[in-house]
Order: sequence, then C-alpha cells, then structure tokens
Amino acid sequence: VQTLVTAAGRTLVVVEVVVDAGEGFLEGKSLRAVALDYRLLPVAFAGRETDNLRGHRLKVGDRVTVVAELPDLE
Repeated sequence: VQTLVTAAGRTLVVVEVVVDAGEGFLEGKSLRAVALDYRLLPVAFAGRETDNLRGHRLKVGDRVTVVAELPDLE
C-alpha cells in the first residue's frame, strides 16, 4: 500500500499491482476490463499516464498504480 486516505467516509488506498508470471487473474486481460471487474481506478501504468492505453492487454512485468476503496480489496 502506497497511500491510505479517508475521504467522505470512505477509505481509499493507492497500490501498485504487478502482473506476475503464471498469475491467472490479470495476465492477458485488458486494463479496462481489470478496472471494471475489480472496481479499480488506474492512475499510472509503469510510471506513465493511463489515458493512452486503450485496448492494452496486461502482460508479465506490467505495473499499474490504482486507487481502490478498501472494502473492494478484501
């Protein structure tokens, strides 16, 4: 966890997600699908902005910084 914030009665976390080899949940999925499926807000992709990653499929070694509501990570 990089940051933990409480705002408007909700606890939000900023975390970096890394796609590992042999991991079956993220590898090959589009960044958009991961954001929708897991209720994440991508804010950086390997240190870059996420606005130009339309259609990008996650692969081993990709690092995505996301914001999530804490109950969604349980």
